[in-house]
Amino acid sequence: MIFDAVQHIKLDKLPSPDELLVLQSEGFCHLINVSGIDLFQLYKAEQLSPFTIKQHSFKDIFSKAPQVGREISTSLIDESAYITRSTAKDRLAFYAAVNDLIENLKSRTPVFVFFHQGIGRSHCVLFTALAQWYGEAYGHKLLGNKMVYGKV
Repeated sequence: MIFDAVQHIKLDKLPSPDELLVLQSEGFCHLINVSGIDLFQLYKAEQLSPFTIKQHSFKDIFSKAPQVGREISTSLIDESAYITRSTAKDRLAFYAAVNDLIENLKSRTPVFVFFHQGIGRSHCVLFTALAQWYGEAYGHKLLGNKMVYGKV
């Protein structure tokens, strides 16, 4: 079931003008921008005219990745981390981005979700939207020495 939804979603960095043309040719005419950069100040109107654009700006509390070679401990994952490190405005913008993506999941409309210089915003929006839309208990668990993500 998840594969059906994921084939309609692309997740990547802020697109270049050439990448916008490729997205359009592939049928991805819906953009969800969580980069914090206003597309209408970056691109010409004619470059954006083929797209339906939703823009959301919120703090990326996940920007500091663990050091390479350092094991990730489940004790480092605090359920309240986002609440304590974000503002109400951040949380509302995150919620709006998730809802926009869920609308694309419902209609199976191809959508491109993108970020800029971050590690977690777009990925977190995608993961949350999938979990909300499919109503599954998603999460992570430790199997041996490996962290496994998915349906628990």
